[in-house]
Amino acid sequence: MFDIINYIKSDNVLISYVLAHLDGILEESRSRIKFYIATMDDFKSPYNLIDILNSFIHRNSIKDFMQRDCATHILALLIDASDYNKYHKQAQEFLLWLEHQTLDTMTISVNAYTFALMTLLKSNEIARIFCIDSSFRMIVRFLDGPCL
Repeated sequence: MFDIINYIKSDNVLISYVLAHLDGILEESRSRIKFYIATMDDFKSPYNLIDILNSFIHRNSIKDFMQRDCATHILALLIDASDYNKYHKQAQEFLLWLEHQTLDTMTISVNAYTFALMTLLKSNEIARIFCIDSSFRMIVRFLDGPCL
């Protein structure tokens, strides 16, 4: 299913279905994230799902937020459940992407944004980076807006 996200670029209905399905698997039982992580940490053929989803949210430019919302939801859960030392570059790249979202140019819904940011900030390492880079001036912008 992640191959569809990685390689199919023109069939938005199929991509939406796959993302909703993958997200639904996790929503039904969050403990299933361990199977996604096992795919990433497979000894013989590791498959970096974080890279696939990071790439997807950067290249996806359709007006409907649903695809990016599902992708950011899965991505935040994957980063939260994975070993930070192994995937720190991808986690920092996703955090940087989130930091560049503004109310005027946001490419995901405010609900998906809030969930992703709060999920990432549960990690001490990522929270430290966030505090040094953006501190809370970014959160202050959103407190008066729709994220509250």
